[in-house]
Amino acid sequence: MTTALELPPLVPGHWLLGALPAFASDPLGLLAQGVATGEVARHQIVHRVLVQLNSPEGVGHVLQGNASNYVKSTTYRDLQVVLGEGLLTSEGAFWRRQRRIAQPSFKRNALGAFLPVFARTSADLVAEWRCRPAGQPLDVHAETTRLALRIAGLALFSADLQEEASSLGEAVSHALEFADQRTLSIVKPPLWFPWPGHGAFRRAKRTIDEALTGLIAERRAAGSEAQPRDLLSRLVFATDPETGESMSDQQLRDEVVTFFLAGHETTANALAWTLHLLAAEPELQARIAAEAEQAFGSRAPDQLEAEHVGQLELTRRAVEEGLRLYPPAWIIEREPLEDDEVGGYRVPKGAIVMLPTWVLHRREDLWPDPLRFDPDRFLPERRSERPRWAYFPFGGGQRQCIGAEFALLELQVILATLLRAFRLERAGEPPTPQASITLRPLGLELVAEAR
Repeated sequence: MTTALELPPLVPGHWLLGALPAFASDPLGLLAQGVATGEVARHQIVHRVLVQLNSPEGVGHVLQGNASNYVKSTTYRDLQVVLGEGLLTSEGAFWRRQRRIAQPSFKRNALGAFLPVFARTSADLVAEWRCRPAGQPLDVHAETTRLALRIAGLALFSADLQEEASSLGEAVSHALEFADQRTLSIVKPPLWFPWPGHGAFRRAKRTIDEALTGLIAERRAAGSEAQPRDLLSRLVFATDPETGESMSDQQLRDEVVTFFLAGHETTANALAWTLHLLAAEPELQARIAAEAEQAFGSRAPDQLEAEHVGQLELTRRAVEEGLRLYPPAWIIEREPLEDDEVGGYRVPKGAIVMLPTWVLHRREDLWPDPLRFDPDRFLPERRSERPRWAYFPFGGGQRQCIGAEFALLELQVILATLLRAFRLERAGEPPTPQASITLRPLGLELVAEAR
């Protein structure tokens, strides 16, 4: 590539700090400014160059076409203080090894064992909601977070974290909040430095590490044939198909924390937003409820199998459409190892390359009437009309989220169970999207009326 190529056009910003004030106060608004600038736009934060790619072609180039030239950005590396060297934060040969070991546990045929967990916990939530006073608004994000946290604990290490006194549940929530704040902070002193929040985070991390160390030791002592067959048990005895090696205790800890923290947060947000969208669509709710009735029948939660979930076609499309409008991973970031060319512009080595899921999922030329909630966009015949990289809620390429199918199955079962039992209506003011590590809904309230 030649250095004669120009940098992308600059989005105007603060005379000294560039895009920093806008990025801190309104990151989604900043992305909109980038879209107005062109399919390739540049932001500047002091000395740091950020390149925003607003086309499917640009996204595909980074995630697949020239993926070997790109690594995770510093944003992900900031998460290492919490996640360690898990799949979300690691790179290179180590990442490839870990992915090979973990991949079999996340294939669709291996995930059927967790369907009863999804169904039982969803049924428990239905029972709780039935006991609430009629017409009382639900804090939907709090409810979906509690549900997703419980599912994550049961699926990963057979621990029910619903109890208020669960020290592990509290520690996990605190660690996630700390990671969120640290990622967005300009000043990031080392964890040993006396700084607000550091002491509490160290205590939370110690609680998590001690709990997982004990659980890993229990699984190793019990042997590979023992129950429970949760994800931790599978990972403890999983081996690299190329070398026969297994994960060390530290590697297991890092992967489990990654799956736990990243998994339950994104699921909770996706579910909350999708419920919000469906609350304005009573006919769609009724169709999903009828589909769930047909698929589930009178089966107990423990009898739910993949063939039953496979009948939830409309439910799955509703989940996918919810992920389009409100993707938890609202932006994906990479850094080029060497200068690159995208869209006729130079992308300099070390820049932060932003792949804005939020933007691509709402482009009017890709998604006619883009703000309308329409699950039928994901009918096979309509899906094939779009460019491959118009939709990437789980990333893509070799680093696509390993838990994508787990999340889709989980969301389908929960959504079908809830809408089979309740009609949802919106309450209060519209929620505000908060773009932090994930896209959270602030102030999302719904009323659930029993069917």
